[in-house]
Amino acid sequence: MKNMDFRTNVIKAKEILLSSPNNISMYEIFASEANTFKPFRVLHANSNDGSALQSKLSKNSTTAITKPIFCESKLLAYSEQIRKQMLLGEHNILYKSQAMLDTNFLSDLPRYFTGQDLSTREVIKETLKVIITDFNSGVDWTFASLENMREAMKAGNPWPTLKVAAVKYFLENGNKVVTGEEPSSLFKPYIRESCQFWDEWISDEDCLRQLQRRDLLYCVMLLTFKELWNSTPLDETLNIITEFCLKVFNTLPLKEIYFAWKAFTLKTENKLSIFDETALKNNKINSIKRIRALSWDLFIFRWTETSLSLCNDNEFFIPCITTIDAGLNDMVKNCPLKAVIMSLDGNYIESIFEDEIDFANILEGSLTNKVRTLINCPNRTPKSYGVDALNTSISNFEKEISSLIG
Repeated sequence: MKNMDFRTNVIKAKEILLSSPNNISMYEIFASEANTFKPFRVLHANSNDGSALQSKLSKNSTTAITKPIFCESKLLAYSEQIRKQMLLGEHNILYKSQAMLDTNFLSDLPRYFTGQDLSTREVIKETLKVIITDFNSGVDWTFASLENMREAMKAGNPWPTLKVAAVKYFLENGNKVVTGEEPSSLFKPYIRESCQFWDEWISDEDCLRQLQRRDLLYCVMLLTFKELWNSTPLDETLNIITEFCLKVFNTLPLKEIYFAWKAFTLKTENKLSIFDETALKNNKINSIKRIRALSWDLFIFRWTETSLSLCNDNEFFIPCITTIDAGLNDMVKNCPLKAVIMSLDGNYIESIFEDEIDFANILEGSLTNKVRTLINCPNRTPKSYGVDALNTSISNFEKEISSLIG
């Protein structure tokens, strides 16, 4: 019963956050719906109330790119604790922010700091300046590290260690380039610490679970493009994906299904550039490799949820995506978050896209009665689906796609 009550509260809270009119203060809405929002900490992007954090974080020119993950110009934080403090006129909300590096940015740092030829040198230089001045050198390389984790597990591969060492060099030396120095020499003081970082990550169960979450996204993307290339209609594809996830994993991964919906923009004039490449439009020999890379790009949205849950009480962590990937940059721009709902214990967090009502309506209209029954089962709770089940599904989809290569 508690699970059902919590789920009902989540659904109602999402509807309120997405449908609130701009001419009404969110403070008034939260006050009138205090019982609905009581179990949560909330971040809500709007143009009326809250901190003008969004404009402060955004740098998007030809030479420096940092992308806030929320839409609108202001960000409002709310919780029952904040509401009570506001009644006493003494609330104090602290926003913490760091620049979240993507994998391409992290990968270029060793060559950047040693003065090697690099097409991205100017944008890295200017972006690091922004990180120093606007973020007080606050940098988050955990997402890029997660993508490098499997490479770090391979014996004799120095690059994951050098990439982490380059970040540590930046934290100590700032934007100092030493031309002509070999990475292994320049970063030598940080190698031991970087090796220790990888030793801890490789053996950390939470990190391994995050890899599994990314693999679930990869699995859904494989199924998505398989159906897309087979000319399966969007509504039928969404139903297929939803039923597959419920039957095989007993879970309803809405973010992953949302990205499946976005992938179908390839068939419209509003296609996103992250999907607009030959290997994703048609089944080619390198399509699986591109879907694998795409899945990592999309997983940054899942990873931001992890980052958003780092703080408690009146403190809120706001990641800001820093990428030199044009496709990912376009995705962040066109798929901003409207809100985030977090349970007070931090065990539940859901980020909500600005166009999630459109997605929800299309998904709802796509589902058969059979799938609705699976979703609405009162005893349905996500189960640990295990690496074997996930790997088997991925392997099967890869084989199907490979057999159809044109």
